[in-house]
Amino acid sequence: MPVDRWLVSLFLTLSLAACQSSPSRAPIAPSELEGRFFLIGRNLTTPPQPNIGVVQYLYEMPASGGPLALRLPEYKHVSDLSWYPLSHRLALNNRADPHRGLFLLDTNSDASDAMAALTPSLDAIYSQVIRLPPPSTELPLTTYRTQVAFSPDGSRVAGFDHAGHVCVASPETDGAIHCEESVLGCVGSTPSWSPDGHMIAFAGAIKADASSCNLFELYVLDVASYTVRQLTDIPGPRIGYEPDGSVVKRGEVLDRWHKTNKPRWSPDGQWIAFTTYAGVGRIHPDGTGMQILAKGTGGTWSPDGTMIAYRVPGKVQPKGILYPRYNISWTLYVSRADGTGATEIPIDPTGTISVEDVVWTN
Repeated sequence: MPVDRWLVSLFLTLSLAACQSSPSRAPIAPSELEGRFFLIGRNLTTPPQPNIGVVQYLYEMPASGGPLALRLPEYKHVSDLSWYPLSHRLALNNRADPHRGLFLLDTNSDASDAMAALTPSLDAIYSQVIRLPPPSTELPLTTYRTQVAFSPDGSRVAGFDHAGHVCVASPETDGAIHCEESVLGCVGSTPSWSPDGHMIAFAGAIKADASSCNLFELYVLDVASYTVRQLTDIPGPRIGYEPDGSVVKRGEVLDRWHKTNKPRWSPDGQWIAFTTYAGVGRIHPDGTGMQILAKGTGGTWSPDGTMIAYRVPGKVQPKGILYPRYNISWTLYVSRADGTGATEIPIDPTGTISVEDVVWTN
């Protein structure tokens, strides 16, 4: 082989080897992760309980690995976690009595209790009644959900009122509440404030389904002008049946599902993570640069924004659970912000804890 061809061949071989062994592509080592995970864990061996339903506890663990620490043991139906780094507070929703409503927990404290986040009048405005199909006459069919997000400085809250409007108010007073009514906000996905407090991302019904929230995409609300624009348009699988006349887009029957939700703003404000049929993705606030990062759901950013954690279905699925939507267990994965280096994070050596939600704090 001539010397020049040999050099080119050697260069290509070394380049390929370098790409294959590039640290940016290598799996992330869990032991190198910094910060903490606060997660909602559901024990797969615990059946639903009267007056509570499916039991879900709040846990804490080092991101680098370690045993789960139970937090707030009296709160037995926790959901909808949000973390506020400026105040070191974790917001959580408890959907069953006696501790029902939205609460705040100081993440720098080892307290076993949390403080109510809203005044009673605001709680009444933002709380939604969730009725589940009856799996058994002996179990409760009604729970409550208060999905409110605090602005970065804590001076405002955003959530959905009973009519589905996105409303902004002060958490300290019962003063004026400003609502945006052009898009129906969808319960089941907490809104997310931009780090500068100027915008709110939320899941809303698309115009093809304006009367309900069966079809939804991400929207961004400008808090100063109260103008809304649709951020995503990601069609999923075919609906599978002929929609009725209420599911119409630009005069045509819409034949694909739209299920994009769970927005979470990156710490630097440059990205919004979301969940859709294809998995966990990210998109710039101006609607550009959309990427699907991984198969999973519920993306949450690391404190420095360089990584993202999300949930994927576990290898062993539980059977015989009374609520069909809980017939799946979830494990925790972490990847870089571009989706590379995906690694499973060990949660529970017994394999009985399903991760139902997670946030990554410092």
